[in-house]
Amino acid sequence: MEDTMVIHLEEPNTLSELLPEKDRNNVVSLKITGQLGRHDFYDVLDEMCTVWSDFEDENDEEGTPDYENAAPLQHLDMGEATYVDGSDLPHFGYQAQLETLILPKGIQNTAGKHEDAGFSNSEKLKTLVLPSGLKTVKGISNCPNLTGLILPDSLQKISSFAFSGCTSLTSIRIPAKVKQMDGSSFADCKIKAFEVAEKNPYFTVVDGVIYSKDLSTLVAFPSAYPHKHFTVPASTKVIGFGAFMDSRIKSIQLPDGIVRIEGWAFQSSKIRSLEIPDSVTSIGDLAFRYCAELEHLKLSSQLEEIPMQMISACKKLKTLDVPSSVKRIHETSLEWCESLEHITFHEGLEEIVNEYWLEVRKGNLKEAIFPSTLRYMSGGLFRKCPDVKEFIVAKENPYLCTMDGAIYSKDGKKLIAVPNAWREEFVVREGTEEIGDFALAEFSKMKKVVFPQSLKKIGHRALDGCSALKEIHLPRYLRTIDYRAFDECTSLRKIIVDASTPPKISHVDRMWRLDYGCCSHFTVYVPQGSLKRYKEADGWSDLNIKEMKNDGKY
Repeated sequence: MEDTMVIHLEEPNTLSELLPEKDRNNVVSLKITGQLGRHDFYDVLDEMCTVWSDFEDENDEEGTPDYENAAPLQHLDMGEATYVDGSDLPHFGYQAQLETLILPKGIQNTAGKHEDAGFSNSEKLKTLVLPSGLKTVKGISNCPNLTGLILPDSLQKISSFAFSGCTSLTSIRIPAKVKQMDGSSFADCKIKAFEVAEKNPYFTVVDGVIYSKDLSTLVAFPSAYPHKHFTVPASTKVIGFGAFMDSRIKSIQLPDGIVRIEGWAFQSSKIRSLEIPDSVTSIGDLAFRYCAELEHLKLSSQLEEIPMQMISACKKLKTLDVPSSVKRIHETSLEWCESLEHITFHEGLEEIVNEYWLEVRKGNLKEAIFPSTLRYMSGGLFRKCPDVKEFIVAKENPYLCTMDGAIYSKDGKKLIAVPNAWREEFVVREGTEEIGDFALAEFSKMKKVVFPQSLKKIGHRALDGCSALKEIHLPRYLRTIDYRAFDECTSLRKIIVDASTPPKISHVDRMWRLDYGCCSHFTVYVPQGSLKRYKEADGWSDLNIKEMKNDGKY
């Protein structure tokens, strides 16, 4: 068998017959003509292109690219073939080791329903030829050696992140029919200036920057823009999705009149300081995430919400003044801001929410003072900031209060947040009826938690990650425990329950408990005469339960 093969397919889905499995490991260059079908990709080309093993190593959870044992195919030319089983390119060749890939005619979408085209993250891919007739391109990201890309005139849509991270791309021309694209499409490419076909009715280029045709939206800024400063034109009303993403620009001047900054707009850019004009009323998710050089950010006085991860991982940002116009903050907007020392909340703030559970790193916040208008906050807020020894809530606040440095509901019945996750002990105040979701989560040095006799409910993952806890004593009137309340309490060996009637374990998920070993390392001790009830109760039957002796010992 020669290193180079040319195969003509008279009928689709017959490649496996013409190229049997025993011959595939000898082919370095393969040209296919004729008619290609879905199974030609799934049954043959997928295996010949992928660099991934079959995940036979049970200890390798994420899988490891196996270049040494992968098939030797480097050049795949399907330019003279036609795909006949639909308009979407089948998903094949995950992180392909191909150097050259020429796609067949008949393809209108490079990725179909998938987020990537199967050969994104392909480190060796240098040449990609897209077919005439292609309408949508997406998911060919993080191919660091891809160069000389030509987009076909038929193209209508360049999806978000389509070529992001293709760091060897230095130029691109946007065809006349493209009507949908954004800045993330070419983020982190080495493009100094974009080109757009003159007849394109949707986009135009000014000084290498792509705008909407009416110049109201800045769509895409070239990542390798040759200057350190850029002034956004006065006509601009919107900074589009991912517009400055991964750009090397150091400073940007925004004009008065801008009304919206969309999501991912400045993510991972090199900006150091930014003044957002007061005309801006909304900022999208992740707008400034990973802006590692950002030291100063002035927010608009008309902003009503700070969205999810807006400034997360801005490692040089030390202060943030939240305008009084802001009513809602997503806690994740402040994740990984390790240098943030001072954040000012003004009267008017109503909610600090967290819809996602993310790892929170050690922070340098010096104080946490909350206004009287704050009516809701997520559990566990700012707990990994060791310099914050106590939370302070305005005395006039009708919804929340501070007791022993922790935040409770105003009536003292619900524990919401406890400062300093490095602490080793915490006593929940008598009168407390509920431990809120995540209230004591990830207190990794906590050796002792004392619950009051008034306690009735322990919320979702309330003590998740308290890995130093060895024993927990649950009071008599406890009625409900979340099924993941003690996740990752890896040192927990003993749970003593005073309640004769088994507390209800909410949202019982037996498979979760068994798969993750959430109940295998501790023993539950229950009152004399109640063992049978616990053994029969939902959620308790999987646990190792023993009955206390008459003298209350175990």
